[in-house]
Amino acid sequence: MEKNFKNLAIFDFCGTLVKDQTADLFIMLHFLRKLNLIKFIQIFFIKSLVYDYLAKIFKNLSLDKKKLILKMSRKISYEEFYKSAHFFSFYLKYRFIKSTKILLQEHLEKNDLVVISSAGYGIYLRIFFKKNFMNKKFIIISSELKFKNMYFTGNLEGNDNYGKEKVINLKKYIDFNNFHKVFVYTDSESDLPILGLASEKFVVTNKPNQKWIKKINPILLNN
Repeated sequence: MEKNFKNLAIFDFCGTLVKDQTADLFIMLHFLRKLNLIKFIQIFFIKSLVYDYLAKIFKNLSLDKKKLILKMSRKISYEEFYKSAHFFSFYLKYRFIKSTKILLQEHLEKNDLVVISSAGYGIYLRIFFKKNFMNKKFIIISSELKFKNMYFTGNLEGNDNYGKEKVINLKKYIDFNNFHKVFVYTDSESDLPILGLASEKFVVTNKPNQKWIKKINPILLNN
């Protein structure tokens, strides 16, 4: 399949194509949709600066907020998460970042291979791209929720698709030697490993003076 494409375009999702960090937000909005306000408020607290401060004092508090929030979500059925994924994808439609959405569309029109590499969850990413880019081909590489007997276990299927793990997962699916150019779009310092694969680097930011951005000298995009 790769040989039908001239270039490769890799897009981060959260903060790059949409304005939100979506993984924890998806779980929060699931509980809101189900009117489970106790869990919703608990997650809101975990995401707060107050929790960060308390975690420095009380060492037994988890600093891995994503993992903690997933553990709070055990035993939710696949069916209920799938319904929330449809609801969430509708919300995300209105959270596009215009500059990168246009660039993504341009890559599709040029018949470049477009890969979405995200630490967000595949359950809503696949729905989102199917709804918003019908009949367009994507490779979506994401973190995946683990289900057993159709109920969420509170864990991920394999490792979180984050940092160096993105490079490992990309190389499972992509032979980079098959492309003339590799474009990488991100907003995050955690994506320096995949930026290292790029011939053309793009960073979505309103803070261009950050040290990591100056170091790689990318093309800057508005968020």
